[in-house]
Amino acid sequence: MLSALIRFNREYKPSDGEIMSEPIWFSNHTKFTKTIVREWDNRGLRFISDLFDPTSGNIISKEQLENKFQIRMTFLCYTSLIRSLPCNLRVRTDTAFLVNPNIPYKISIVLNKSKVQKQAYNTFISALARNHANSDERVRNKWTAEVGNYVKGSSIELKNATTSSYLFYLHYRIITRIYATNKFLVAANITQSDNCSFCKRSVETIFHLFWSCPKVEKFIKDIITYLRTNFGLTVTIGAGKWFFLNDMPRIDALIITLSKYIIHKARLKEVQPSLAAMINALKMEAEKEYFNAQTNNSIAKFENKWGELKKIRSAVDDPQGVG
Repeated sequence: MLSALIRFNREYKPSDGEIMSEPIWFSNHTKFTKTIVREWDNRGLRFISDLFDPTSGNIISKEQLENKFQIRMTFLCYTSLIRSLPCNLRVRTDTAFLVNPNIPYKISIVLNKSKVQKQAYNTFISALARNHANSDERVRNKWTAEVGNYVKGSSIELKNATTSSYLFYLHYRIITRIYATNKFLVAANITQSDNCSFCKRSVETIFHLFWSCPKVEKFIKDIITYLRTNFGLTVTIGAGKWFFLNDMPRIDALIITLSKYIIHKARLKEVQPSLAAMINALKMEAEKEYFNAQTNNSIAKFENKWGELKKIRSAVDDPQGVG
């Protein structure tokens, strides 16, 4: 409960009127974010509203503060305190905000039992929306810098290509850039080296690991050559399509996603991604979809998607000598 309250107070954006009820001490709205002047607090100067004239709504002068609370302060301390207030509060404020007794908004919101649940919910949802918008913009900028574009909602193509929840999860981790590469693991003090798991020469980023690594480039070329030679299937790809699957046939989207799956599994097993492993994965997908098609009496739909590649079901697992 305390954790939820702390999070709520951190995410909640108070209005000007609510800020007036905020204590001067340990407040994000004053210069005293981490300190307290004990003498001032003991003499009653405790809230931001204490800095304002309750009749006019204006900030009271240094001399008025000293006389009202029987305290002493330097001109520099007074000026820096006033300038640390939010800009909207440095001019005349609504006297309705200057009420006594002063109940800090963080307390009054919780005391209002009829509204706190809805208010907390709206606050958390707004915070999530802000964080998502900021994160989405960062992801967009990084992908645009690396592949020249960013396509939102690319899982639609994957949904048409496969029902595998694992492939969906892997695709999501890659396009949202939460896949834990060695670069990330070094920053998190989990591993010692940020070198690529395959080539051992370059920093392992998502773009390098799944596309530009020389070992991965050869793996991709082997797949394209094998599919063209044995099944007459031409898969045309660039970096953008490789990651975002936009505007491509269902079977191409499946092949690309399975290729990234093989790269991922090879990295976990500390081996090189191989064409044999890719063919075996394709065979398993084909067998699974063929079985479902038989069960649902939709063989025509299966053959329309797989075309000549349906013959992968009878291909050998270890294609030797394939370019």
